[in-house]
Amino acid sequence: MAAKVEARLPRLGEVTAEDVARFSQSMGEPLWLAQLRQAAWETFQELPVPDRSMETWNRLNLSNLPLLEFPAYMAAEGDGLTAEVEEMLGAEGTSYALVQRDGSLIRRRLGAELEEKGVTFTDLHTASVEKETLVKKYLAQIISPREDKFTALSAALWSGGFFLHVPAGVEVEIPLQALRFRSRRGVSIARTLVILERDAQVTFVESQHGAEDPEEGLDVHGVELVVGPGARLRYVGLQNWDEKTWSFIHRRSLLMKDASMIWALGEFGGRVARSSLVSEHRGDGSSSRSYTVFFSSGRQHHDIFQVMYHTGNHTDANMDARGAAAGQSRCVYRGDIEIERGTRDTSSFESMHGLVLDPGARIDSIPSLYIEDNDVRASHSATTGQVDPEQLFYLMSRGISYQEARRLIVEGFFSPILEEIPLESAREAFQKLIARKLGRA
Repeated sequence: MAAKVEARLPRLGEVTAEDVARFSQSMGEPLWLAQLRQAAWETFQELPVPDRSMETWNRLNLSNLPLLEFPAYMAAEGDGLTAEVEEMLGAEGTSYALVQRDGSLIRRRLGAELEEKGVTFTDLHTASVEKETLVKKYLAQIISPREDKFTALSAALWSGGFFLHVPAGVEVEIPLQALRFRSRRGVSIARTLVILERDAQVTFVESQHGAEDPEEGLDVHGVELVVGPGARLRYVGLQNWDEKTWSFIHRRSLLMKDASMIWALGEFGGRVARSSLVSEHRGDGSSSRSYTVFFSSGRQHHDIFQVMYHTGNHTDANMDARGAAAGQSRCVYRGDIEIERGTRDTSSFESMHGLVLDPGARIDSIPSLYIEDNDVRASHSATTGQVDPEQLFYLMSRGISYQEARRLIVEGFFSPILEEIPLESAREAFQKLIARKLGRA
């Protein structure tokens, strides 16, 4: 079936509304989902590719993106896992996991505990039928298809993605992992929907990886997180696409009364990688912490946009980001705190620290506060600099080589934020990717 779908949708620029309808029908989807896809496809055709005239895209040049030339659908090529994905999965018993290759589910490692507790962890296609009421209620409701051309595309043509539902009062002690990777040129489009009911608790790890030698490709991914009253979510997101992939990730969370979550994000891969995060504190007493690590090298361009949005009273949010840029790469980090009028007793703080490793590299930090009420606390800080030559001299004077001294300084720079990441395996994965970047720099 996948090969026929691919033949039917050769390029994004040639896809028609009839193709979208046939695609949905071939997947056996309910009518409401077919209609959602059609509406999103119309929006995709209407909206322009974001350009520098748009405020939150004004430092990202997409003029070289061959968006409409990419094959619109990819079929899985075999079921083998890359060494990187195998390493992320770890040993049996350390996590429950689902793995998708080119949009198709190829590995499932789940425990009896999940079924016993009523937890649903599956691919989004399956959930759209088996958990139709929940999926219909939330899918494409947290992330609007009209936000930009890429959110419309992910709502219209997603063919991969995951679904997690944790019932009220249930705590899942073993982390849940969702891994995606691609093997060849084309568009990989995914949606992830996570729903935690009242007082539920879970750790969810979602990562994207490139194959060893893929062709140029495009990945578009929408992540919608619903954290119910009193629930606690730890979300780890790792983007490590190959350097031939254009990556656009939109992550959004909705926090209800007294809900809390921890974000731990790593941005390492991609040719051009745009990552956006919006955490809406709708419920009174909700809180969140976000920890972001990014490292660009070569000619990569990372564009990171994060927003803590307060609409509930007595809410609390902190953003902490640290990043490095090497080679001829560029990183843009834009952090916003937005507090709506009438919102009382909120507290927010954002900080970003950047380290430029080579003369041709660049990091832009753009912190912003949008505050419409007086009964709040909000502030920000940002620093960008180079490796301290005095620190290098001190280490080298004690017999340490230049490369080793620089490595120690950079790892020490990242250490404070890595220590805050609440999952040991995630910390180790981030540390290995930092070490790999330093080996290339």
